[in-house]
Amino acid sequence: MNHKIPAGVLSNFDTLLARIRSLQEMRTYVTSDSFLTLTKKEQNMKKRELEKVEKVYKGVVNLRKKPGLVIVVDGQLMHKFVKEVVAQKTNAIVLVSSNFNLYTNVQLVTCNVNSQRSVDFVLKSITA
Repeated sequence: MNHKIPAGVLSNFDTLLARIRSLQEMRTYVTSDSFLTLTKKEQNMKKRELEKVEKVYKGVVNLRKKPGLVIVVDGQLMHKFVKEVVAQKTNAIVLVSSNFNLYTNVQLVTCNVNSQRSVDFVLKSITA
C-alpha cells in the first residue's frame, strides 16, 4: 500500500475485500456494452461513483490477504492507523519524527519523515 489507507483496513478486512470486489465489478461494468446503453447522465454518475471508490481504495486494491507486516511512514500523520495496527496485533515498523508522542507496542524508527532521501534510506536498510 502506498496511498492513504481507508479506515478499518485491518479490523474490517472482510468488508474491505468485499468492497474491492465491488470496485472490480464496477470497472468491468464501465467497460461493458451494457454501460453504453445508459444515458449520458447515468454514465457520468456511474463514472463519478467509480472514481470516488477508486480514490478511497487505490492503495489497497491489490491486497488479497491481511498483511503480516506493516511499515507506516509518518506515524504522527497516520496515528489512527497505528492504533488500529496495535489493536489488531499486527507486526509493524513505524517511521516517526522526533515529535511522535503516541506510546505504541510497535518498533519505532526515528527519522526525518519529510525527506524522501531519509525515508528511502531507512526503507532500504529495513529490506536489506
